[in-house]
Amino acid sequence: MTQLNTEIQPADQRRAAEITEAFVECDGVKVGEGLAELVDLGIEPAIAVVAVLARNLAVTLVQLVGAADALRTLEATKLDAAVVE
Repeated sequence: MTQLNTEIQPADQRRAAEITEAFVECDGVKVGEGLAELVDLGIEPAIAVVAVLARNLAVTLVQLVGAADALRTLEATKLDAAVVE
């Protein structure tokens, strides 16, 4: 799979917002329910929701700390993952 032509629907945006709200509220049950819903929907709707989440994360990080620090934060996350792998 090299390219997806998945259109983001309003329902995908709603699901992304609901999952994010659950994280902000530290509600593990709602987070789990939201993620389980993505599994049930299938790969393309799940990818659309992930795209919305990634976009929102990027915008928020840049607004909070600026682009350079946002990139450093993401690089640190990749380095943390590399240590575990």
